[in-house]
Amino acid sequence: NEKNVKKGPTVDPLDGVGRLKLSQVDDDQLTRFMLQEGIMFDVNGDHFPNDAGKWFQGQVVLRQHTAWKKGAKKEYFVYVRSIQKDVPGHNGKIIPDIDFEEDFRTPTSSTRRDALPLRKLLIESMAVFNPKYKDEAEPSWCLYDLRDMYPPTASKLERVMPPGSKRGFYAKNKYMPINIALFSCMAIANLVKVTGENPVIPPLEPKSYKTSLCRTDCDDWYGAMHTEIKTLLEMKTFQIVDYDRATMGPLIQTKWVYKLKTDEFGKVIKHKARLVMRGDMQGEETYDDTFSPTSLMTVMHSLITIAAK
Repeated sequence: NEKNVKKGPTVDPLDGVGRLKLSQVDDDQLTRFMLQEGIMFDVNGDHFPNDAGKWFQGQVVLRQHTAWKKGAKKEYFVYVRSIQKDVPGHNGKIIPDIDFEEDFRTPTSSTRRDALPLRKLLIESMAVFNPKYKDEAEPSWCLYDLRDMYPPTASKLERVMPPGSKRGFYAKNKYMPINIALFSCMAIANLVKVTGENPVIPPLEPKSYKTSLCRTDCDDWYGAMHTEIKTLLEMKTFQIVDYDRATMGPLIQTKWVYKLKTDEFGKVIKHKARLVMRGDMQGEETYDDTFSPTSLMTVMHSLITIAAK
């Protein structure tokens, strides 16, 4: 009975591919091996008009099975992310913390005259890595030897897969803030696609007066600041006087603090602005003085309680 037959473990389609030579694997196996192992290799900039004399660190990040033009036979293409490390600055010195990344599309093993196949790039990279492979008519190394070109501790591009994403994206450091933000946006987009509900995410609050005027909701923040100034004038919280540094000491500046009020669904219902004193500018001679342009609700509650008694 076929139902009672116990099936064995699923066989990895790439099992044993790494032990084969480059000429013994097809394009499908080669591209999948490059993606699965995260192989890094060197790319000679002489193949590109504006990058002659440079070397780039390459890694396959995507593969496609398509035709290079309409009517042509389908073949495997890969997208290689090339990274130029140790970029020289304007003074000629090397800047080790700056990397230039750029993707280029290339076939895996095309015979067209103008093509730059992936197999050719790997052969060139292995010849630079180990000179004994330089003059070989047919590569004698296997695919697992490609992993030796860069040490295991080398910084690779890691694939980040948000929920619901089929391709994801590649990042050198998936914990960078920009990558976390991208991960979150893709996850939210998938949530909208699955549930049909669009979550409301309030915008970030401005950190300074200048940034509040450079936003799309600048009119709302201007109105909030106008309301705050009007309230301070009506409450007579300050008095305009002639400033004399000799008798009054240094000035303590003010700062705008902005806050968005939202409902239980995250929708913005009010823009709130408060004018506060910069306590970090307070000197020793003013440590005993308290500056508060607005009254606290706790103080008002205390006064009402005392008056009621």
